[in-house]
Amino acid sequence: MFLFFDLDGTLVDSGPGIKAAFHYAFTELQQAVPADSELDTLIGPPLERSFALYLPKDKVEEAITLFRHYYREKGVYQAIPYPGIKETLQTLKEQGHYLAITTSKNQPMAQVMVQHFGLETYFHQVFGALPESHDKINVLKRGIEHAQAPNDQAYIIGDTLFDMAAGRDLVIGRIGVTWGYGSSESLLENGAQILLTETQELTAFFE
Repeated sequence: MFLFFDLDGTLVDSGPGIKAAFHYAFTELQQAVPADSELDTLIGPPLERSFALYLPKDKVEEAITLFRHYYREKGVYQAIPYPGIKETLQTLKEQGHYLAITTSKNQPMAQVMVQHFGLETYFHQVFGALPESHDKINVLKRGIEHAQAPNDQAYIIGDTLFDMAAGRDLVIGRIGVTWGYGSSESLLENGAQILLTETQELTAFFE
């Protein structure tokens, strides 16, 4: 099978670093910082979309620059892989599956995170957001096309509605995970075909 994993909220708990970067960007722009519960909903979607919810159009690019400055220096290192995820990835790799990461995180930063936490050994490729291609569906499509993955053998594994919606629109399998930042309801409403509550359940599903 061809398994395309989200990164934030699926492989690593990156919430503390991401929320700190949002806090830094809003503060530097002298804008009100959204409540912590609202910041949780910004983990996963493209930065362009997240900042556009709170800022005028002419401030979005500056906010993204500020966010990435903080995140590159500090935030990326404030994440932690979810318990059992490395063992799960190792088993899936040994079972012969093709593993790739498809994330809305800026691609260079995604690669830094993957290498920092020693995840690169499990994956064939890391696909992240590019300036001209940052929506999840575009990133996922790029990954599928690169792998030449047949639709009936491909799965997206993620924790947010954006992962599920992208998989649904591209007509591939969709596995929602509940240990991240999306709710079970939002995952199901946007096309999740199954929900998993523990990382180890992935190996059983693909046996």
